[in-house]
Amino acid sequence: MKKYWVSLVIILCISFPSFTANAEEEETLTPYEVYERAVELINDESIYAASEAWLEYYDAMPHLEEDVSEAIMKHELFYKAIRKGGGEHSYGLLSDESTEAMAENYKTFDLGSDWTEEEKLQLIETFEVENEWFDYPTIDTLGNDIYLLTIPTPGYIPSYVIDKYVQTIHDYFNEIEVVEGIIIDFRNNYGGYFPTVLASLAAFLPEGELLYYEDNEGKQSAIELKADQVSMNNENVLEFSPVKSILHTKVAIIINKQTVSTPEIVALMFENRDDVQIFGQNSGGFTSGLTLYYIGEDYYMYLATNRIVTLSGETYLDEPVVPDTLINFKEENVIQRAEEWLLK
Repeated sequence: MKKYWVSLVIILCISFPSFTANAEEEETLTPYEVYERAVELINDESIYAASEAWLEYYDAMPHLEEDVSEAIMKHELFYKAIRKGGGEHSYGLLSDESTEAMAENYKTFDLGSDWTEEEKLQLIETFEVENEWFDYPTIDTLGNDIYLLTIPTPGYIPSYVIDKYVQTIHDYFNEIEVVEGIIIDFRNNYGGYFPTVLASLAAFLPEGELLYYEDNEGKQSAIELKADQVSMNNENVLEFSPVKSILHTKVAIIINKQTVSTPEIVALMFENRDDVQIFGQNSGGFTSGLTLYYIGEDYYMYLATNRIVTLSGETYLDEPVVPDTLINFKEENVIQRAEEWLLK
């Protein structure tokens, strides 16, 4: 089919950048054409394209005149089509400064080596001042050589900030001699650029294939961790400085209902290990891979294009990760429960 849109980046819940932008000249679209192109993309690419909800909507899809109200077309129908055809994880948005900055950030992932250290420090300082919501991971010592890692929402951050986010954990554990247990706290982590989180936890995961994404035709793409990079189908998507491997220790993972998207996927990468336990409540249930498309006329669409397949063959499609040990956060101290398990 003719590609009218610009596909900016495969997010992989939300994850890898893969610029496949068409260089076609920007067109002026009617509101109805924006809607039609979103529908066309859903039919071709959505993991929900064959779902009952979408097929029913598509059969009864409004066929309106091109002079239809812009507000109705661009808001009501555009967003309704995405939700019907893409599931709860998918959504549409209008271009704004943050969207444009995010897209620009992806273009700079391979440019980090061009900056001097002084330039990088200045860029990081500016980013931190302008983005008060953002936090780096923290590491606390709990005693008995057990360490608590709090992994906050990474969001969409430029490569120079990704470096600092990842190295916050790597630098710390490269200096630690004895580790008897790790607690990874994913509570209230709403996702973002997926390799950021995976790379930051590289010390605690084995090298090799960790998970698969499967599209609506059944084609699988392997996510792989290497000594100094995250890759997809052997294509490097994020490089990082090597970290000392710490695979001999037990790992406890904490999740809650606000653990969404990226941290859910990383938790699933740990699930096949006997020395890993997940504590907390069911996660948010946004376990699908998204692709970000530019539709036209400043409209973007995050569309669920992949289901998740674990190494053991379990399939997830916007289903929650269920903890091994359910915790009532109001009545139980989840950190204490995780510590007790680690010390058994």
